[in-house]
Amino acid sequence: MEPKYAPIANIGNRLPRKSSGGGKSMKLGGGGRFAKLVSKLKGEGKSEESAKAIAASIGRKKYGKKKFQEMARKG
Repeated sequence: MEPKYAPIANIGNRLPRKSSGGGKSMKLGGGGRFAKLVSKLKGEGKSEESAKAIAASIGRKKYGKKKFQEMARKG
């Protein structure tokens, strides 16, 4: 009779999960959405600095300067 579960030794052979935001919360103000957008822009060939600038510009346009600054302070 074979065991139902894989032996503990095989746990290390699993592939790592794809991260979607560097461990930050995906809730509004948590920084996860911003990090995900920066990652996406970097994947499209933008530099880290320009990707952050583009993401910040989009955030300010969407939420307004005051709200975006509050969220940046939090996360």
